[in-house]
Amino acid sequence: MLSLFDAGRQNLYAGGMDAIPHLTNDAGVSEIRVGAKAFKCVGASPPLDHPHIYLEMGAAEAITCPYCGTRYLHDKALSAASARPASAIYQEKR
Repeated sequence: MLSLFDAGRQNLYAGGMDAIPHLTNDAGVSEIRVGAKAFKCVGASPPLDHPHIYLEMGAAEAITCPYCGTRYLHDKALSAASARPASAIYQEKR
C-alpha cells in the first residue's frame, strides 16, 4: 500500500514534472493560498530565487517554506494550478 506521500508523488510523476506547480513570492506577502498540496517554492523570481524545493502538505492544511518563510495555505476552492495572489504562479522562461 502506498503512503499518501508516495501516492501523490506517483500521480505527479505520471503527469510529468511540469505538472508540479512552481510558486514565487515576488509580492512579498506572508501567505499564499494554493490549490495544490504539493508544489515547488522558488522564493523570488530568478535571479533572486532560493533553491527550488519540493513542499508537500500531506494531511496538513498549511506549510511554511524553510528558505523564504512564505506560508502556503491549501484552498479547496482553487484548482491545483491556481494560487492567490495569481502572480504567485511562476512560469519558467524556456
